[in-house]
Amino acid sequence: MKKGEATYTVKRKAPAEDKELFGVGVVPFGFSPSTAAGATIHMNTTISRAGAKMAVSAITGDSWDKLGIVRSSNESTAGPAGWYPATLTITLVGVDDNGEEETSQLSTRKYNKKKTRSGTMPFGRRSIATPDARTGAATTAVGDRDYEDCLKAIVASLNPTPTQPTNSKILSKSSEPEVYLPVVTVSRWLDALEDVGAVTAF
Repeated sequence: MKKGEATYTVKRKAPAEDKELFGVGVVPFGFSPSTAAGATIHMNTTISRAGAKMAVSAITGDSWDKLGIVRSSNESTAGPAGWYPATLTITLVGVDDNGEEETSQLSTRKYNKKKTRSGTMPFGRRSIATPDARTGAATTAVGDRDYEDCLKAIVASLNPTPTQPTNSKILSKSSEPEVYLPVVTVSRWLDALEDVGAVTAF
């Protein structure tokens, strides 16, 4: 590694528009969705424009159904505090890109550099047919479709020849399960406390 302060130059920045976030909804895996008629079971989350572009390019058929996503605020509601959805990240590379040797700006080591584009998208329980990941048997209800079932079905729907960019292929894919992080609330600011008190005795 280089000593001292290191600088890093990004040569191929994604367009600024790709960072724009849009609201979508997915059905979380962490609890059983309501089976009541007309119940709103999708929970609000976000997808970047880059993620949306990747979903349309790299997933065959209706990308949103495959991911379990609804795109209208009328079909989704606020989720539990601290909930973050499961995500899938797809990275594309040119079909003829074998990489070029470059020197790392941070470690100074040589490595094989390829030109890639990536996008991350949330996913949840699906309303469309989804086989059980372990047995292959059909699942009958949204609540029966767990993380592994939906992830395996989405991966099976990936397009080996993405529509954009032209002459591209999937280099890699990775997923993260949904998480629930504790939400910390502040009762009041410290300057409102006249005396913090003494350390509690043993």
